[in-house]
Amino acid sequence: MKKLRVTASALLVVLAASVTAYAGPTFPIKARGSQVFEDGGGADWVVEVTISNNGRIDMASNIKAHRSLNGWCGRFAVYIFDKAGNVLDRYGMGENHSWCVNGRLSPAGQHERNDELHQNIPADVLTKMDSVAVLQVTAPTGKFSLEEAKKIAGAE
Repeated sequence: MKKLRVTASALLVVLAASVTAYAGPTFPIKARGSQVFEDGGGADWVVEVTISNNGRIDMASNIKAHRSLNGWCGRFAVYIFDKAGNVLDRYGMGENHSWCVNGRLSPAGQHERNDELHQNIPADVLTKMDSVAVLQVTAPTGKFSLEEAKKIAGAE
C-alpha cells in the first residue's frame, strides 16, 4: 500500500482554497433562545433573533413570570462566531442592563413583558459570520459564558 505524503506547502494551498471558497452566510439568519428559569421568582423566556443582509440584528424578547408572588430579572447576549470558532462580536444586553417581571399575583404590576432591541452589525462581521448563539442568564448574578456560547453555536 502506498503512503500519501502531505507537505506543509501543499497543506497551506488546501487551506487557502477553502477559506476563499467560503461565500458567507445565507440571510436572513434566525436564532432562538428559549429557557425556563427556576431561580428567584422563576420565568419562561424566549428570545428570537433575526439578522438581515443589511446588517440589522432584530431581537424580540418575551418573559412570563410563572410563580405567584416573586419577580424575576434576566439579560441576554447574542454571540457571532466565524468558521474557526472565534467571536466576531456580541450584541444584546450589557452586564448592567436587565429586563424584569413581577410575580403573577403581585399587586406591583406587570408579570409578562415583550421587548425589542435593534442593533447594527458591521459589514466585515457580516461577511465572516458562520454561527450564532443566544445566551440568557438571571440578572444580576448570572454571567455570560463564552464556552457555553460556543457549545450552543457549534463553534467548539
